[in-house]
Amino acid sequence: MKYAPQISSFKVYGPGFTKTLLKRDERIAEYLEARFTTVYSNRDVSAFILYIGDYMIIEFSNEGFACCAYKMSSPNRPTLNSRLNSVEDLRNGSLPLAIQSDANYYYTSEEGRLFHNPNWERQV
Repeated sequence: MKYAPQISSFKVYGPGFTKTLLKRDERIAEYLEARFTTVYSNRDVSAFILYIGDYMIIEFSNEGFACCAYKMSSPNRPTLNSRLNSVEDLRNGSLPLAIQSDANYYYTSEEGRLFHNPNWERQV
C-alpha cells in the first residue's frame, strides 16, 4: 500500500468469465470497460499491470507466477499492441530474479522476477 500513490496507471488482463464476475461488483463495474482487457484463454489467471515511475510491474493472481518488473525502455518488456492469447504471454522466464541473497547480502537487479515466498514483502 505504501506504493499506491506512485501508480500512474494500471490495467487488468484476464479471461472473460473473470470480467463477468467483476461486473457484478457495483463498486467497480463502471470502471471495467476501460481497465480490464480480456485474453483469449479461459485459464483462471489474471494479471495487474501497474505503471510506477519508469517501470511496468506485472502482478499475477495465482500462486506459482512471479511478479515481474520491467524497465519501460527494456526490450524484455511485453508489448501490449494486440489482444493476448493468455496472461502467460506477459511472463518472461529469462528475466533474472529481482532480488537474490546469500548469507550476508541482498543483490538486486534493475528488472526481474520476484516469487511470492513467505518473506517476499520484506524484500520489497
